[in-house]
Amino acid sequence: MGTWHDLDLGRPIAAPLERCGQLLGIDLATIRELAATVEPYLRADGTKIWSLMQLERQLRPEAYLRRRGGYLDRRQAPAANASPIRRLGITHGQPKGSLDLRHGSALALPTSSEEGGAMAHPNEELVRRGYEAFNNADVETLRELFADTTIFHEPGRSPISGDYQGLDQVLGFFGTLIERSGGTFRTTLHDVVANDEHAIGLHSSDAERDGRRISSPTVLVFHIRDGKLAETWSHHYDQHEFDEFWA
Repeated sequence: MGTWHDLDLGRPIAAPLERCGQLLGIDLATIRELAATVEPYLRADGTKIWSLMQLERQLRPEAYLRRRGGYLDRRQAPAANASPIRRLGITHGQPKGSLDLRHGSALALPTSSEEGGAMAHPNEELVRRGYEAFNNADVETLRELFADTTIFHEPGRSPISGDYQGLDQVLGFFGTLIERSGGTFRTTLHDVVANDEHAIGLHSSDAERDGRRISSPTVLVFHIRDGKLAETWSHHYDQHEFDEFWA
């Protein structure tokens, strides 16, 4: 219980240190040495769990590629003839102000006639790294991406709802999602669009709990300041269903 499962390998993504050693096939002294450079997650009951990906990266650095925070080379590269995904581009007009999400505000389709459309905005890359770090239990990278004074607004009336203020509270909230779902909570990213001040992440919140399963369409609206995620608003397609799942 309390582990975070990697669907690709059929193993936990994060687990207590002794279990991590067993899964990686190394002794306790070696796993403790590796853990000295990896920050753990703190579960609701006060116990610590470590990211297997981060520990394995320390153990076998040659198995990782440096792209958007690092991918295992076991992940298959897209086929050479795969159709490119058309990304949303960014207009270059004046900012519309905070959370101006009306039709025609600062997000727009690319106008470039060149094949592939506009290049990704740096804030799109920032948010995509955040999604990847979350799914890989990469606390170190999450600490780099979120501002120390970050705020995360989780709506609704469930036990996980609230306004989490400061980096430690936000990371604790992420840990609560893991702990209360028995390690099954994941975000399945659909797309990210961004401009100089805001980004929007479209994903499915997927989890299992007490014999129930949820796959909730979710929108995250990020305010970005000085290259950091300063504030986040979460919105769920069916808030009642999401609340009932965590009740």
